[in-house]
Amino acid sequence: MLNSIYDHSVHITELSQKQLEYSKQLIRYCYECDCTKLMSTAEKALCLSSESFSACRELLLFIYSAVPTLPHAEIEDIQNKVLNVSVETFALSGFNAYRIALPFLLPNKRRKSTDFKNAITVAVSDAVRRFCLENGVKPFDRASVFFVSYYRPESSFVSIVDNDNKESSMIQNAMIGSFLRDDQATVCDTYYCSKVVRDSYPKTEIYVVGSEHDVEVLSFIKAI
Repeated sequence: MLNSIYDHSVHITELSQKQLEYSKQLIRYCYECDCTKLMSTAEKALCLSSESFSACRELLLFIYSAVPTLPHAEIEDIQNKVLNVSVETFALSGFNAYRIALPFLLPNKRRKSTDFKNAITVAVSDAVRRFCLENGVKPFDRASVFFVSYYRPESSFVSIVDNDNKESSMIQNAMIGSFLRDDQATVCDTYYCSKVVRDSYPKTEIYVVGSEHDVEVLSFIKAI
């Protein structure tokens, strides 16, 4: 058991050291104004962050299973804290919408980091379920879901953003039984939006509302 914990810890340390090296490279390429290397290194650092997340998650799961006498902490609660998912009521022109805020962009469908995708799904599902239970929210008979991705204007990849390649289906699946009856087209309309906002960091907001208020929500998003 101790050998396994040690091996996990060594792997996490190696990933941390590599991440530190990437951070130093990012600073150097920034000073050198080398956008090609800057973008390439940032992409590598992002993939490494996902791998580090998965490695730490595996270590926690192993410790909890191997040492049952330790105070137990739900892995979902830890993921929620790390991913910082929030759910709130959002008032618009006489009706309420619901907003789910994620402090990151959704991963692409071709991304292979299944652990990271699963963690997002669980975190959103748990946050939405708790919110609906605490506030007595029932699923809409017919809902509309708006995915809004925020980018900075100076981001070099804004021009190649492809919203329909984002992993939105996992988010909608996480809302079934809470905000949504189902994610089928007969009871759920889905919209994809991008916003280039100077004072915003890359993030994702998801608005959920009854489908009769589509126009109002689209007008609100357009005005952001």
